Amino acid sequence: QPMSNYLLNDYVKQDPQFATVPIQKDFNGFSARKAHLSFGARFDKTWGIDIALESDKSEAVSLGFSHLYVYVKAAKWLEITAGKFSNILSLEALQPSSGLPFMEGSMVLNLVPNKDVGILFSGNIDHTLDYGFEIANGNQDNESSSVSPQKAEQNGKSLTARVFLTPFEKSGDDYLEGLGFGIAASCDNETNAHTISGSDLSPPQSVPWPSGFSTSMGGNEFAFDGGVALADGDFYHWDPQFYWFAGPFGLQGEYVQSIETVVAGVGLQPVQLTNSSWLLEAYYDLGGKAGFETPT
Repeated sequence: QPMSNYLLNDYVKQDPQFATVPIQKDFNGFSARKAHLSFGARFDKTWGIDIALESDKSEAVSLGFSHLYVYVKAAKWLEITAGKFSNILSLEALQPSSGLPFMEGSMVLNLVPNKDVGILFSGNIDHTLDYGFEIANGNQDNESSSVSPQKAEQNGKSLTARVFLTPFEKSGDDYLEGLGFGIAASCDNETNAHTISGSDLSPPQSVPWPSGFSTSMGGNEFAFDGGVALADGDFYHWDPQFYWFAGPFGLQGEYVQSIETVVAGVGLQPVQLTNSSWLLEAYYDLGGKAGFETPT
């Protein structure tokens, strides 16, 4: 078609087999990919607060709290964080969005929880070891904190632990001081079923929630040939990870597995489904120095 057709506000896409039959009306305009507003305060280098507002799923008309937490530096080796914050499982998820080398995150982020409400104990020991231990409500993969996590026991919590070594950070060696590696893991117990009692069913039975998450990977609902399986049991992750920054050169990678116990129906034997994803990226900063949080 003439190029001018693509510039019209009412441009209509044509079926390639039937050029005269319109099948979809395309939007031809500008859209906001993401709006992110951050606010923070620090008090005497001891405690502080961070708040971020972000458009919900790229819809600028809907704003919500991306994160909202307070922290206290109780000791040189211990910081306590409470509120809604990024899950510590993934290395890439801990990078500021402004520091990512690409506009979009990798598929690793599809297989880890995004943000959750809980408490985090973390710290750095002698510039050699970073550690973190998180207790949170528990979320599905690629989800931020939900109103009611779909758990077998609503009082249950998700546990995540991470250790990361930077053995050469204080060595003064320009080639090795930016090397770091570690591993993270989590455990949880989830379900997308609840028990109906009383006059509803007799005897009580476990039935699907009338409205629940239907995430395709690591969440509550899994499509397969012949039906749908629901999360019903243990939910694990493990994530080895590393980075290396030397001058303007940066290299980063990780591998994550999301292991979920599911069942296809009441009375059937549960099975474990394992989804995995990996990331390996390299970049070079012209006129600057590469770093985990942001180039300088």
